[in-house]
Amino acid sequence: GHNHTWYYEYADIKPLLDEVIRPEHCVLELGCGDAPLLTKMAECYTAEERQQEEVGEERKYGQLVAVDYSASVISALERARRKLEVSPRLDACLEFRCLDARDMSSRFPRHAAATGAARDMSSRFPRHAATTGAARDMSSRFPRRAAATGAATARSAEVDADAETEGEVDVVIDKGTMDAMLCGGNAAAFRDVSAMLREALRCCKSNCAYVLISHMQFEQPQFEDVLDSVIFPLLGESLCAVCFTGELLLC
Repeated sequence: GHNHTWYYEYADIKPLLDEVIRPEHCVLELGCGDAPLLTKMAECYTAEERQQEEVGEERKYGQLVAVDYSASVISALERARRKLEVSPRLDACLEFRCLDARDMSSRFPRHAAATGAARDMSSRFPRHAATTGAARDMSSRFPRRAAATGAATARSAEVDADAETEGEVDVVIDKGTMDAMLCGGNAAAFRDVSAMLREALRCCKSNCAYVLISHMQFEQPQFEDVLDSVIFPLLGESLCAVCFTGELLLC
């Protein structure tokens, strides 16, 4: 009956998440475990919905999709959903799916035109960097790579610039999933993380945001290895903003 949360609770990071997530967004949580942030988000939206109804307003909601590779975890979440304090509208938007984050095609079908296309996330970064007081400039740490302005340049060899079909996801949340996958610290681990990121980007709209909640510190070699081996090969070397506070990285 107890969940296992070693990272921030939803209430702790809600102000930062609100910078990139709106109620109408489709949100995908990778490796949600038994304490998905999306269930707390749905409960929070329900409380706000009641206030909206009092003034005669009605919100539109996007799908909230929490995925995990463990069938037992997903089954437990489904059994527990009747205890959630969510409205019928939010309950209809909340999905628990047993999926491998490296291949989510059963929920987000592959389109021939978009397969392998890296998505440009630059349109969302500048606004977030401008409004988040905790944002740090990484240029002193990574002077060759960091850029104060400009668009993130996707330079993967598999990019299809003419892709006509984009995914449905607006925001991806990764709370500790990348950390867990990197525990092996070997080449296979980095390949798995790269596959997960590539698959997540495939499912996303062109102006998506990827929210990474991690114990990694960007001063540590491990994070630089992730940048060099995974993030930059997918997104390019020009990151518009990396917002970092404590263990929370939004990128």
